[in-house]
Amino acid sequence: KIDRKSKYSYYGAISIEETELGKIESHIEQILAELNRPSELHFVDYQPSDLKKYFQVLNFFLSCSSIKFNIYRLNNEHYFQLGQTLGFSETDLRKYFYVKIPERLFYGLVRNDKQIDGLDIIMDDSTEYQTLGVFEQISAQMNAHSLYRGKSYHVNSVIGIDSKNSRIIQMLDVILGIVVYLLEEDYLASNSNQ
Repeated sequence: KIDRKSKYSYYGAISIEETELGKIESHIEQILAELNRPSELHFVDYQPSDLKKYFQVLNFFLSCSSIKFNIYRLNNEHYFQLGQTLGFSETDLRKYFYVKIPERLFYGLVRNDKQIDGLDIIMDDSTEYQTLGVFEQISAQMNAHSLYRGKSYHVNSVIGIDSKNSRIIQMLDVILGIVVYLLEEDYLASNSNQ
């Protein structure tokens, strides 16, 4: 989320072929069941006692050849200053970036694909996204890119799903958490469990 609390905000997207999605989620569930640790996977919830759970799921997930990642880091300070110079409110910044950043992340994942029958985009659900009409705008922007750049995809749908119902969104959370942890050097804090 773009805010003034931190210098940077991190955003990520994952691309998985629809034919592989169910298999990947099922295998993650199987790993968690075998470990008797069915709880959600979120980086902020990680405890050293969960090392095996996170390691096994992450190892499997990263070994899937059909998965692509795209991560973006936004300099909040820069864009709040620029927004103020241009007369944009914080609400305006969120409205623009909540559409532009996901659209860029998703486009980056599909721009080099030769043939895509259709895209179904799933995002972490957010009341703010719904209020700002983000899902509809991303669909429109992605379809405009496809047409303008002569790409071979069409966005069928963009929906929000609560992360508790999606192991894929949870895995993105874990991966982004690791990236933030490393880039922000949180491991230097003496009280860190990660």
